[in-house]
Amino acid sequence: MPPLKPKTEKKLFKYNIAYKFEMKDDECEKLKALAIIISENLTYAPEDEVIQKMKEKMPELTVSEILEWINCAKRLLFKEEFLTDEIKKELELWNNVD
Repeated sequence: MPPLKPKTEKKLFKYNIAYKFEMKDDECEKLKALAIIISENLTYAPEDEVIQKMKEKMPELTVSEILEWINCAKRLLFKEEFLTDEIKKELELWNNVD
């Protein structure tokens, strides 16, 4: 069987992911944004830089959507061992502030 053309591969990937996770087209676009942020190591880059690069690649995204997906990428990449006792205590203090 001959190799697929890149566009065909992208479509198949998109629809396989969408089918597997029962995603709608707009959710696939969000997944694409998340994949770009992670794959291009933008997760911990300055927000202005991430917004600029994401607007170049996906101009239809709003700033709030981009910020939402930056935070999602951070949650996905966070490892439980990063949460030291010191950080837990500080988070507890912040959670108790009224």
